Amino acid sequence: MIILSRVMRIVNCLFLLLFPCAILAQNVEDFHALKEKFPNDHMINLANEQEISISRENNRIKIIRSTTDRNLYLNETARQFSKGSVAYSSFIRLDDIKARSFYLEDGDYSEVEITKFLKKNELDDSFHDDLRTVNFIYPNLKAGSVTELVTKESILNPRFLGAFYFAGYFPVEKATLQVVVEKDIDIEFLQFNTKKYTVQTEERKKANKTIYTFTLVGSESS
Repeated sequence: MIILSRVMRIVNCLFLLLFPCAILAQNVEDFHALKEKFPNDHMINLANEQEISISRENNRIKIIRSTTDRNLYLNETARQFSKGSVAYSSFIRLDDIKARSFYLEDGDYSEVEITKFLKKNELDDSFHDDLRTVNFIYPNLKAGSVTELVTKESILNPRFLGAFYFAGYFPVEKATLQVVVEKDIDIEFLQFNTKKYTVQTEERKKANKTIYTFTLVGSESS
């Protein structure tokens, strides 16, 4: 877990494995090899990427969070993951959402862009009075399919930035967190539950910003 004092909290945790193939570049033979390598897993997280931009605007902290999540499904249980959902509220504004799926056909991938999004109030399921979700369906998911979700959010209250998980219940190829901080904004990172894993860290200056990058590499679940 990584904690950024005064501004936000970011969490890293749980299980991960490496997935050595390039995104959408694997052929049918690669796919079968992956199924053999991970016989007990239903999916692999190809990309878990998040960029957080922290700046000042009108003497207030402005936080923009951009996220990309890409998954590969290894068997016919892929249909269980057809439903997608993104939550937002008065504390977290959803500025943009893009979703698409890819399915194998004759050894090549075909792309389907999601165009139908349904908004729903979730008053009965949360202590937040204004929690809402955007819901959608990934079509034609099956063994070998890939889904991709890209979102952009404005964090209107820094306390609701929430957590970043480097890994979850399924194998992960690579997870990257990048935090871009404007000059004169002080933050502190504290890591929790990452001792078993190799997380590369980098800090660099660019113009009036400091860029912190955390990348998960070369680790497997126990």
